Amino acid sequence: MAEPFRVKDLFSLPEHIRKGDFVIKLAEGIDDPKATVATYKVTPALADAFDRALRLGLGAARSQAEAIDDRVDRSCASARAPRGPGRW
Repeated sequence: MAEPFRVKDLFSLPEHIRKGDFVIKLAEGIDDPKATVATYKVTPALADAFDRALRLGLGAARSQAEAIDDRVDRSCASARAPRGPGRW
């Protein structure tokens, strides 16, 4: 008769686990992107959260660029304005 086996003999299972053990830190995954992509599961909720975060960042960047454009336009307009009677 074959010797019985246990599930823990088939897999490498840790003795203890913590909440953070199942979190992939993407910042650390930059060194090995292929391994990170192979082990990272993107759920619909996570994809939605990334999408909202990217839209927020894009909106902030656009807003900042518009504010800079406005300041440049005002600065250029004031530089072209006459300085005193008949002077530039």
